[in-house]
Amino acid sequence: MTRSTVLLGFTSALALLASRQAPLAQSAAKPALIAKSSSDGAALSYKILQLADLHFTGDPTFPCLNAPTTLAPEDTPCSEALTTKFMDALLDAETPDFVVFSGDNVQTLNVTNHQSAVDAFTQGVEARGIPYAVILGNHDDENGFPREEVMELVLQKNHTYAQRGPTTIDGVGNYLLTVEAPVNGAWGNAGAPVLQMYFLDSGGYPNATRYPNVTSKYDWIKDNQVEYYRTLSVAAQQNASRASPDPAIMFFHIPLQEYDYTAAEASTTNGEKNENVSSSAIESSLFSALVDRDEVKVTFAGHDHINEYCHKRQGIQLCYGGGTGFGIAYSAANFSRRARVIEWSLNAQNERTITSYKRLFAQMDEKHEEETLFTQIPGGAGSSEDTVTTGPSGNSTSTTSGAPFGVKMDLATVLLVLLAIAFGAVSQLE
Repeated sequence: MTRSTVLLGFTSALALLASRQAPLAQSAAKPALIAKSSSDGAALSYKILQLADLHFTGDPTFPCLNAPTTLAPEDTPCSEALTTKFMDALLDAETPDFVVFSGDNVQTLNVTNHQSAVDAFTQGVEARGIPYAVILGNHDDENGFPREEVMELVLQKNHTYAQRGPTTIDGVGNYLLTVEAPVNGAWGNAGAPVLQMYFLDSGGYPNATRYPNVTSKYDWIKDNQVEYYRTLSVAAQQNASRASPDPAIMFFHIPLQEYDYTAAEASTTNGEKNENVSSSAIESSLFSALVDRDEVKVTFAGHDHINEYCHKRQGIQLCYGGGTGFGIAYSAANFSRRARVIEWSLNAQNERTITSYKRLFAQMDEKHEEETLFTQIPGGAGSSEDTVTTGPSGNSTSTTSGAPFGVKMDLATVLLVLLAIAFGAVSQLE
């Protein structure tokens, strides 16, 4: 190995690391996402509504592929218009702080309906001024509607927080959104990051030109996307001045292979499994990265419309949303379309909790299968919470074990350290 080889390798690695750093904050044009505060300011909360597999064609009269066995007279004949009615009812019943459209939002059959389909799935949140995120599924870009164009139409909307994400990695829509504290508290000062929400593009169908030997029906989350998640995760942890990352959540469309479970594993599963898990035949490295980072505690997928369970594997809850759409979206006659509600909370003792339930079209007045997906008690067994105190100036300080003497290294410092290591390695060759 020569001096030039070592320098070139380290320089390339440093350049790659630097290029993949992304700002943690949303675009300056968007207001910060702010958690709600209790009346006494001692607790925070944030409610998210996941809408999965809407499959808007842009034609409200498109007939239902699998109509429910019983419908009110005013809802017949069953058509795509019922998806809009259901979404409006969900938004009004839940008044969520945030909405996530988790893929297969549209399934257009011709180019003339591209705009109308995107308008259809966003009109409810836009009319109510509710912020929302969008990820894409395997049907969004079918029939001459490229992913870039779908996302571009979404990005033109007023209340969207979706992002195109880096063009240097696979996928359209890999990004991080941060929810901030509205007031000072046990979590730190107002404006402190309290919840990270990750969004990854699980793709559609494998590119046969790029992967001629891959026979998988569905795409997968690639290694460069996983690396990007790691980069965002580490930066978020440093930004929050934590010794370990705060509990986070993640959304993608196509479920990971780890979503499937055996009969022996059913005891760690809650909810309905009515069809096989349609993951990619190619195993993604994402799950192992999530276990390694110990940050994301719950993931939410769509894709399999009549699966709506959560399965806990290696400390991570792997959840489905359950299919929301009527019209061209497949379902089962005895399966009521539904949506998942996710509630995050943080109290004065710095206890973080993630709970969830579903709203069913046939039973809108009931919360279906309420469950606690994650609870973190500071200082308790398995807790990764740091001790946070408020200094004399009112600024939040953190007792950390990740860096000696409380030193926090930003990206520039890390790069300088790596560069020093590189030159040290070179000197050993001379």
